[in-house]
Amino acid sequence: MTRSPTRLWCLLLALSTAAWAQQAVAPTDAPTAKAPATLVPAANKPAAPRPFATSAFAYGSRRAWFNGTRLLGGGLYYQGSLVQGLGGYVRADGVAPFSMSGVRLVERHGFISTALVKVVGFALVLVGVVGSASANSTTTYEGYYLNGGRTFVVEKETISMDAAQQAAFQSDVTALQDTVGSIGPGQVEATNDFGSGLWADFTLFDPRLALFNREAPGATGYDLSFGTDFKLATLFGLPLVLDLGLAMASIRAPRTDGSPHSTYLYDCFGVMARLHVPLSKFVTFSIDWTLNFFALGYATAPEALTADGRVVSMPLRANLELHLTDRFFARGSAVLGGLGVTDGKLGLGVDVGIRL
Repeated sequence: MTRSPTRLWCLLLALSTAAWAQQAVAPTDAPTAKAPATLVPAANKPAAPRPFATSAFAYGSRRAWFNGTRLLGGGLYYQGSLVQGLGGYVRADGVAPFSMSGVRLVERHGFISTALVKVVGFALVLVGVVGSASANSTTTYEGYYLNGGRTFVVEKETISMDAAQQAAFQSDVTALQDTVGSIGPGQVEATNDFGSGLWADFTLFDPRLALFNREAPGATGYDLSFGTDFKLATLFGLPLVLDLGLAMASIRAPRTDGSPHSTYLYDCFGVMARLHVPLSKFVTFSIDWTLNFFALGYATAPEALTADGRVVSMPLRANLELHLTDRFFARGSAVLGGLGVTDGKLGLGVDVGIRL
């Protein structure tokens, strides 16, 4: 009997399908995947590094509550507080101490302090660029002309540089471009390192923020400092930190002596240093001093400063900060704004706030 090719192909397909189905359901003794030669116990698996936990805003870090004075050594945090004080900065002979009430904002190792430091670096590099150009400029006389009875002189300014000067100028321009482009959120990531970082401290004074005796004369103005910090050593297993930076302030208070001048003034521009000493995990003592460049006026024109009611002292301040938790703190301060303790030269203050 002769079979058609079509029936033969159908028979072969049916046999093949039956054989495949039998093999798929048949038990097998060998595993389908080869096991790894060596198994690593879960207990020995290296843990992923966790960033130093400080701020609720720290990128990728967990919130922490009891780091205490360890916070000064690294990581990122912001804090805000209400300030209540009396005397220390603005003062005058024979005048009662002025109220020093306001709000204080502090950042350590964050974006704001990074931006402030970069702006200062930008300005310094810009001064270098302008200086390089002006140092190599020459002015030549071209002539003059008369217009409306006035004489106008025509001059031509030319900048000439040799190869070394041109290379130095280009280096300044490149540094300026790098400064502008280097500000970014990547610099504020949390870190385990107890090395150097950046900080900013800003206080805004306004007598309307006083909690007590609002009718008394109060100071108005600001106090700003920012810079970098360094871990000097470890004390009790906690970081001993030195802050260095720029300080500037402009604080005024209403005069009460019938003077034609309306206010007493405290002006500051200089450098400051602050040393943080951990006394325990929850208590930090710090002392800071400001070298006020405006104080040079006492050596050149002290009578003019006194007549204007200006105080350009170099204040010395001692602080005791309680880390109630990583999220709440209280600080007491004593400010010595001049030799002696009368007429508001010795000031006292306290601020209580939150830390994020």
